[in-house]
Amino acid sequence: MVLGQVMRDTRFCYPPGARVHELTDPQGNVHILFAYEVDSFDFASPDFQDANALLDYPRPAGWSYSTRILNAELVIGSGGIASVLSIQGPVFPTSTWEKR
Repeated sequence: MVLGQVMRDTRFCYPPGARVHELTDPQGNVHILFAYEVDSFDFASPDFQDANALLDYPRPAGWSYSTRILNAELVIGSGGIASVLSIQGPVFPTSTWEKR
């Protein structure tokens, strides 16, 4: 697991009614899932609309996981620098989360 700063100028737009998956660090900073590894040879991607899809997915010690359905559009813009959490491991898919 690594938390780093990435130089990029991107915007992620999540529409109302979409389910988002969030990791919150001990200081209250929230990171939204935006990338999840898929193995095309053994496709077993979770149903991301399921509230329990990532319940058992690993996360940094002291961080909490939550998921919710958006009532309004959520736009996350990096403005040149994005704070990104990357989680990789040999027995679970890689995921990437961006700080809200």
